[in-house]
Amino acid sequence: WSVEILRRGECHAIADTGISPLGPATGRPASAALDIIAWAGAPLIKEGRLVGALCVAAAEPRDWTAEEMTTLRETAERVWAAVEQARAETRLRETEARLTAFGEASLDVLWIRNAETLNFEYVSPAFERIYGIGRDEVLQGDTLRNWLDRILPEVDVEGTELEKEHA
Repeated sequence: WSVEILRRGECHAIADTGISPLGPATGRPASAALDIIAWAGAPLIKEGRLVGALCVAAAEPRDWTAEEMTTLRETAERVWAAVEQARAETRLRETEARLTAFGEASLDVLWIRNAETLNFEYVSPAFERIYGIGRDEVLQGDTLRNWLDRILPEVDVEGTELEKEHA
């Protein structure tokens, strides 16, 4: 049966669902109702399991070419990659939203800085309350030098290695 062929990781094609011994007998009326006379499927095997298949259909009998089957398999892999990318982007947005919600609720100063430019990318609302500088101002091209200028020697640790390095 077709699913077993796909589970083995093989592409599968049926030129005419009405006469093929490989198609399920119970599926023929459904195929006919949808005007599916010919179809081809490429499996998506991930970690040894069939997780899906990309199938195409035609309303007329047809013999599927090797080139079409290769294209179908490649397209299936690209669709899978796009789906996985979309899932990863969704997880990233969800993580960013949780991190932002945490920062927005925090009474402590939290910040994220770009390691290359040393610019702030995020500062929590507590930054303004503690340092008296608006978040918008801090986020506009702030540099390490500007950050060090905010250190108050009478309050902050004096003579840190970072301070000496950038003096």
